[in-house]
Amino acid sequence: MSIFFGYVFLGISLAAPIGPVNAAQLTKGIYGGFGHAWLVGLGAMLADAIYMLIVYLGVFHFLETPFMQTLLWSFGCFVLIYTGVDSIVNAGKEVKMKNVKGNSLKKSFFYGFLLSITNPLSICCSG
Repeated sequence: MSIFFGYVFLGISLAAPIGPVNAAQLTKGIYGGFGHAWLVGLGAMLADAIYMLIVYLGVFHFLETPFMQTLLWSFGCFVLIYTGVDSIVNAGKEVKMKNVKGNSLKKSFFYGFLLSITNPLSICCSG
C-alpha cells in the first residue's frame, strides 16, 4: 500500500508545477473564453507530437553530437540570460493586460504551438 501512495505523490508532484502553456491557457481562457484556451492547448499538443515524431525518427542521435549540444546549450544560455536581464529591467513597470477577445482562434492556436515548440524544457526533455 505504501508503494501505491508513493506513486500517487510522485504523480501529484509531477503534475503540480504550472508551465508556460498552462499559464497561457489560463490567460486566454479568462480574457478570450474556452475556445481560445482550448486551441492554445491544441497547438501545444501539436508541437509535442512533432517532438515525438522527431525522436521516433532518430534525429535525437544527431542532437547528441558535441557541436549540436554546444549550440543548444549556448542558445539556452542566451535565452535564459536575456529573459533574466529583461525581467530585472522591467521589474518596476506596470503590466497592462490586453483584451484578447479580438484575437482570432487561429492566433490562439499558433500562440500555443509557438510557445510549446520554443520552450527549452520541451526541447531538452523530448529525448
